[in-house]
Amino acid sequence: MIKHRLLGSLLVASLWSGSSLAETVSVDLISPATCVPGGGRLAHCTVATRLLEGTDFKTAVPLRTVFQRVVSGNCSTRYPLEVTLTPEGNSSTRYIYISEAQTVVRGANQRLLTRIELKDSSSWTPYASFADSCRISLNIQWNQVDVDSAAQASAILSRLQADLATKVAHRDALSNLVEYSSAFSFMRTLSNSLLTELNNEMMLFLREQAKESGDTVFKATLPCECDPTIQDCSGALNDTEKIGLANLYFALGVLGDNSNYLRPDGTPMTLEEYIGASPGGGTARDIIAKLSLRTTPEVLAQYQAQLLVASALVKEAQDHLLLARQQLSAWIPLP
Repeated sequence: MIKHRLLGSLLVASLWSGSSLAETVSVDLISPATCVPGGGRLAHCTVATRLLEGTDFKTAVPLRTVFQRVVSGNCSTRYPLEVTLTPEGNSSTRYIYISEAQTVVRGANQRLLTRIELKDSSSWTPYASFADSCRISLNIQWNQVDVDSAAQASAILSRLQADLATKVAHRDALSNLVEYSSAFSFMRTLSNSLLTELNNEMMLFLREQAKESGDTVFKATLPCECDPTIQDCSGALNDTEKIGLANLYFALGVLGDNSNYLRPDGTPMTLEEYIGASPGGGTARDIIAKLSLRTTPEVLAQYQAQLLVASALVKEAQDHLLLARQQLSAWIPLP
């Protein structure tokens, strides 16, 4: 009989609502399983301490667990019988079940609860006596959506949307930092190598050759009869070949003239001399140097790492909002 009383009875039913699991568990407090029957009475009752365990699942909305008293038969008593409910890691709630129809237990920040200790906290339980028809149990409705109106549901969605917008803005700012940092690094490299490449021996040679051969190339593009020095036009270029040669002639202009890159004494210009001063003062190289100081390879790597984290947080917030819409569909229908 003692073993029978300690075990009591535990009935479990699982009901799905939207995307969240609303699990209901029934626990006997006063019944022949927890008391000693005799003489038409139930006496020497024992409410054993037990750890109640709910199902863990993903949620994006606040939750509450409801303990509801279920009474049948004659359960009249003068004793204020109660139990204490203690969620894991949270403060306790006293529930005087003999007189209160229900109580609500919430986790910190209304988070999902999976473990609640139920403990008899009344010293009167062993002395209480009931008619043998008395049955008292608790229906435990685990992790209900903690919402009672469409307005409350809308407020939750608004908070999640604002959180997503904040995370998107942060991700986009980091994305811009990565782009700017990469661009500054490129400009620094450009400022260090541009003039060197423009003044190398090959470029100087090409400009001189282009300058010397330009007139000859131009003449070759003209019709044969336009050149009085040519007596025999056999083997002259056809129109297609002349167009191609004309394109080469005009492309040679891109090389420019060495006088644009050299001082009068023939020595190479500095980048400052070549680019010149900006309208606001200072050379373009100074401006590029100032911008490039804002980044280093280490800073760029840091921005890239932060961008990966921020992108993951945006994805998480998007999933969170989608799940919340599903969980709150009873108040706000899905579009």
